[in-house]
Amino acid sequence: MFTPKKWLLCILFLLVGCTITGNVTIEEPIRIGGAFALTGWAAAWGEEDLNGAKLAIEEANAQGGVHGKTIELIVQDTQSDNDATLTATHALVTIHDVAAIIGPTWFETYQSATTISDQGTLMITPSGVIEGVQLETFHPYVYGTWYSFEEELATMMEHLAVQGMTNIVLIMGLTPYWTTIATIVNRDAENYGLTVLATYESEEVEDYRTLLLQADELNPDAILFGMDSERSMFDMLKQRQELGITARFVGQEYLLPFATDSEFSQYFEGVQIVAPAAIPAAFSQRYEERFGAPPKISASTAYDATNIVIEALRETDGSLQAMTGYLDTHTFDTVTYGNTGFKRNGGMFGGEFVVYEIHEGDAVLRNAAITE
Repeated sequence: MFTPKKWLLCILFLLVGCTITGNVTIEEPIRIGGAFALTGWAAAWGEEDLNGAKLAIEEANAQGGVHGKTIELIVQDTQSDNDATLTATHALVTIHDVAAIIGPTWFETYQSATTISDQGTLMITPSGVIEGVQLETFHPYVYGTWYSFEEELATMMEHLAVQGMTNIVLIMGLTPYWTTIATIVNRDAENYGLTVLATYESEEVEDYRTLLLQADELNPDAILFGMDSERSMFDMLKQRQELGITARFVGQEYLLPFATDSEFSQYFEGVQIVAPAAIPAAFSQRYEERFGAPPKISASTAYDATNIVIEALRETDGSLQAMTGYLDTHTFDTVTYGNTGFKRNGGMFGGEFVVYEIHEGDAVLRNAAITE
């Protein structure tokens, strides 16, 4: 007679036997890599990259994952450093065998990862400027969901023209991000009735007074600026105030987290910042419920990048050629742009931009959204 104890032993024996013979298997998750700057100069962006990707994967897993398999996000810190970016992406591919990589953060600045992509890994950067990544060499497996650099700078130049700030000076760092800005503005300024009086490229120094005085002697209406580190940015803005430079300083969205932080806002008084328009309220609410703060900078573009990878995995066999072919020929419902697709250079169509002016720590809207 079989007692309950004997029945339990039989069941355990069958389970062990099935495990040994391989009849019972544990499904391996589908791994997506995240190459995010969680430390260093780009960490504010890397955190938003990570959170946006997390939210997309959590929602996808709640809906059954990919063909019943759970999606796992494997994260490596790129440390806001080119060598570390290469190490991080290499580890995601060779150790973790990820299906694709979301990132790297600020790909146009930390371009070492193109080596890994070119060897056959799909990467979608949510915070890298695609024009900068593809500037000198086209990388066929690199895509980006960050806003078009050319469209953002068009908004900036149109705003300057409307405000009558037609004589401009550029003060830029030496990384590809800033050299790309300088190239586009110098190329297109005349189309907006702007005159570039001078372009200064500066390495990181502690004292920008001489450079600022040189720029001020040209009597510009506006100075477009961007530096390679927080320290350089703060030094320049402090010294601008000390010297009483009256030209309007104009920058981009990366400045907003600092400009509206009470610890730093005093240095940004009067600075104008071009940034993406607000994203849909429904996404913002879900994000804030999950992370306890509203989404900033690249949160929505990371969410979109991750969902695009998930859709491609669901709709193809998951091979590199099938996934890139899917990205090249389909449109996607995104929270950042609505329904849109990828351009030939790997960037996305669409996007809205606004101009803020910093006043007593608040970002005050200076123009309506311009849709490209």
